[in-house]
Amino acid sequence: MNTIKPLRKPASIVKIGISLVMAVIVGMVVANMRQEGGRLLNPGEIAPKFALKDQDNREHRLEDYRNRPVTLAFLPDLSDSSVAQLRSLNSAIRQFDTLGVKLFAVAMGSFANAKAVHDNEHLNFPILLDSDKKVAGGYGVETGQRV
Repeated sequence: MNTIKPLRKPASIVKIGISLVMAVIVGMVVANMRQEGGRLLNPGEIAPKFALKDQDNREHRLEDYRNRPVTLAFLPDLSDSSVAQLRSLNSAIRQFDTLGVKLFAVAMGSFANAKAVHDNEHLNFPILLDSDKKVAGGYGVETGQRV
């Protein structure tokens, strides 16, 4: 009796799906930055250093994640529309983890608000607070720009 072999192993299908999700997210960020005139980093270019505190007042420095891919999801605030974006990112956290990517949300706002959103939404990644907007500016994200 002949058996039918699958064309791809399930792990390969998962990797393809992860790649597609990541490509869509990156494509949306790049398109938004280009529309707004933001500066994009070129491959191999050193990313601007930062040190920001999260919703629990813990400091995260980019250099702490050397040799590991990092994704920064910039949000202008922690409004309902931004919380919806955080939910979408949280639903894809397994894909980020599978690829070894450390995910951070970067938002303007108060520690109390960030803590409430983080805890209420059960986020599996930190919200970094960039109240003076220096980090966002260093990455070419304009004030009030939704990325």
